Amino acid sequence: METMEVSHLSALAFYTAGEECYKGERFYWQNREKTMTLVGLGHAHTIQNNKKNERFDAVEAEWKNLTKNCLKGQRELQPILFGGFTFDPQNNVAGEWTGFPEAYFALATFQLVIRDEKAYVSIHLLTQDQDGEAQFEALRKERDY
Repeated sequence: METMEVSHLSALAFYTAGEECYKGERFYWQNREKTMTLVGLGHAHTIQNNKKNERFDAVEAEWKNLTKNCLKGQRELQPILFGGFTFDPQNNVAGEWTGFPEAYFALATFQLVIRDEKAYVSIHLLTQDQDGEAQFEALRKERDY
């Protein structure tokens, strides 16, 4: 993981820049007060399950395991998991969400956080591959392009 503060970056431009390469793997969220905006491109990791009763605990346990070695303290440097849970896991009525898991969360490969007029871009890469450093360097080049 690597995070850098950027002087100015449009959240919408960041989101749009990922349209071709990250189709289906982008998200954009902003709070009502517009004091926090979160944009993600790509999926460095996903957490999903179809557990009806333990879905909250299962997601929390996997997330804690993934982030146990992250620096604690500075919230702008923390990775943010984006996603959600089904509202009613007992509902079996067919609809547009049929086939979607009970829990689905994604850690973005590229994460933009704009909070209180400060912007931070993070790169997340989770890999066991021997060429992990080369993969990370390729992500740096993509970020800086």
